[in-house]
Amino acid sequence: MTCEVCGEVEHLGNNYRKIHEDVVYINNGFQQGNNNGWNNQSRPQGGNSNFNSNYNSNQPSLKDLVLGQAKINENITKKLSYNDKMIENINSKLENLSSSVKNQLRFNKMIETQIA
Repeated sequence: MTCEVCGEVEHLGNNYRKIHEDVVYINNGFQQGNNNGWNNQSRPQGGNSNFNSNYNSNQPSLKDLVLGQAKINENITKKLSYNDKMIENINSKLENLSSSVKNQLRFNKMIETQIA
């Protein structure tokens, strides 16, 4: 089978190493809080008790989310660039195939006129 991420046949998309690294980073990377002030979020008091009950102090900090998203964006950009190269390669092969078919049609026409 062909990998739906990179198009190669050595592995499937769910075994794609980079995706696995991204998932591990997202799942585990945010748990490593650093005490630089980003994680010291103030909690609103009073008024909206529904918000307070939904607040989870184990949520990743905004800094961690932004850094994680930047890494994901970089990986997506690399994958899109690779996909562009693959599409260019496919387009080139299609042009070659089209040219071959046109040459075959010309040859067939020539043979038909010689037979007739």
